[in-house]
Amino acid sequence: MDEHPHLERFHAAHEAFERGDHEAMRAWFADDFVWHEPGRNVLTGEYVGADAVFGLFDRIATMTDGRFETRLHDALANGRHLVAIYDLTVSRGKRRLTMSRVNLYDVLPDGRVTQRWGYVGDQTAFDDLFA
Repeated sequence: MDEHPHLERFHAAHEAFERGDHEAMRAWFADDFVWHEPGRNVLTGEYVGADAVFGLFDRIATMTDGRFETRLHDALANGRHLVAIYDLTVSRGKRRLTMSRVNLYDVLPDGRVTQRWGYVGDQTAFDDLFA
């Protein structure tokens, strides 16, 4: 069975993320893209547009001294949604967390994403780390 076309665009965007190539990632985001960051911490909120999302990425990198690592475990797609499952390891100061992370994306027919919701395996621990 061939890979769903939405997964092809996702993998290209994920590889761009791993390289820190924001401009290559930008092509994956619809113009009105919204990144929903859950929880009750300083990162919680809605980030509208690519520049706001990249600002969030930069903020996380600064707060963690670059010790925010995701390893893609699996990705699944259909005509409207894409789900990516990660292993997440994040450190801040002397504290370190390892848990699962799931991102759910709404996808347009052309493969660009309009919204992203993120879920972590232990939201309370994640909130405490970014309190």
